[in-house]
Amino acid sequence: MIVFIFYIFYAIYKELSFYRNSKLYFTTQTTTRNDIKAVLENLSRQYLRKKYIQALNEHDITPTGEWPDGKLPNFENDESSILLAQLEMKWRGLEQ
Repeated sequence: MIVFIFYIFYAIYKELSFYRNSKLYFTTQTTTRNDIKAVLENLSRQYLRKKYIQALNEHDITPTGEWPDGKLPNFENDESSILLAQLEMKWRGLEQ
């Protein structure tokens, strides 16, 4: 039981640590879509993916390049995937 609790706390710590370090992507105003996908794939919790995408929007990040495989990352149509699609429309100038 103690090992299981330790594992859970370690997993949460690891993700929060990665999220804090991902803020390094905001040191410049441009990044690539490939970079964004890499960060999102390393954040296994939907909450952290959502916060990362919100931060991209808040920092007015406009990525360059195309998505790997030609499509947006999608995590079972969760809220972060929807926010990313909306942000992509803004980046492409398709927003109404």
